[in-house]
Amino acid sequence: MTLKLQRKQQILEQHTGQLRKTLDELRESIEQAKNRMIDAPGAMQSHHDTTKIETGWLIDGLVKRRKAVENTLSVLTEIASVMQSREFDHVLSGALVTLEHLNDVLRFFIVPDGEGSNVKIDEWDITLMSPTAPICSQLLGKEVGDTILFRGKEFVISEIE
Repeated sequence: MTLKLQRKQQILEQHTGQLRKTLDELRESIEQAKNRMIDAPGAMQSHHDTTKIETGWLIDGLVKRRKAVENTLSVLTEIASVMQSREFDHVLSGALVTLEHLNDVLRFFIVPDGEGSNVKIDEWDITLMSPTAPICSQLLGKEVGDTILFRGKEFVISEIE
């Protein structure tokens, strides 16, 4: 296994771990909200208390978020299997991209639902970005040597893994 592949697998493992922790927190929050909803006064007890309705909306939002995280975990599993058989010559989902401008070096790993979270691998700070993030819309389809404008600076794509 190459160093590049090992690095990407470490990134995916860290991100998957973060997402699993988020999933556990969401499950706990949903359970707590359900319990609060059960204990909240109903319409027959208080015509002005909307706690039950608002808690229901909260639960709906938490459940949607939980489903999105579960979907992302599923997609990450697919990305991990594809990475082993693929070399990246242009930027797409699953690519680790290195950008350089003078002494500034930025690294982005493009994953679904990246949310701008960070991981540290081999002394590298890597930002996980969704393909829908503004910076990624500039990167997708680019190749090594192409440039993009980011934070008022022109960065060169120096490596795609």
